[in-house]
Amino acid sequence: MVRRRIRKLVGIGDVLMHALSRAGLTDQARRLLLFQCWSKAVGAEIAARTSPEGFSRGVLLVRATSATWQNELTFLKADIITRLNDFVGEALVRDLRVVCGTPPRPMEPAPPPPPPLSAAERQAAHETAAAIASDDVRAQFEATLCADLRRRPR
Repeated sequence: MVRRRIRKLVGIGDVLMHALSRAGLTDQARRLLLFQCWSKAVGAEIAARTSPEGFSRGVLLVRATSATWQNELTFLKADIITRLNDFVGEALVRDLRVVCGTPPRPMEPAPPPPPPLSAAERQAAHETAAAIASDDVRAQFEATLCADLRRRPR
């Protein structure tokens, strides 16, 4: 008779945290967890005017959009720490540091690359550069001319 070991069910978050801790990435996982629950813990009004920016050694760094909100969060510090730790399920946050300034805007996607030159455009660049005697200068001039043609609207 084979005995089966009964395992208790665990959440995917616990499994992920365990895997990350084995890989030495628990600080990053905790920071991500705090950043994700920030708006739920503080509410929509505060979340619209603040953003968590860093977490290290139990200290959460938060950026407020104005000195007024920085001051407000300083007064609410103990309550916010309690709420965050309740959402996370353990006492991760020991202190809250609030700095003032505009949160960085998300990066805009890079513009699409310009379309490649047609054979006629490449031939025209080659013919234009053909009069230059030096091979190095001619090649550089042709490359610059092709780059300029790619940037221009067609």
